[in-house]
Amino acid sequence: MTKAIVALIIVLFTKNWRAYAAGETAGFDEATAESLIEGGYAVEYDADAQANAKKTKAVAPAPKPPAAKAKKQTKAPEVAKSTVVDPENPPADDTDLLEDEENPPPADEVQQDEPEEEKP
Repeated sequence: MTKAIVALIIVLFTKNWRAYAAGETAGFDEATAESLIEGGYAVEYDADAQANAKKTKAVAPAPKPPAAKAKKQTKAPEVAKSTVVDPENPPADDTDLLEDEENPPPADEVQQDEPEEEKP
């Protein structure tokens, strides 16, 4: 039993493809590598050219990051609603009615405090 030796072609990705990001290198069989190159996803990797580029710092500039998204404006906190009562149109419930000296409640609705017992 002999194993067939498959030559791998090293490609440098120019676009994201599956689990590979632009700028990464990987080795593929000839058919897959040619398909990636023809599809514009990769170029054939030239190790000598890459080594020379690193030495001379002539590496292509990094792609610009995507434009920053504008921050979402947060909604201003709600201000408590006014509690001003129209005297000509009072509210239906009696929670906003306050006892005052000018308009005392009827005598039969006034709760009398019980006198405290004197201690000997």
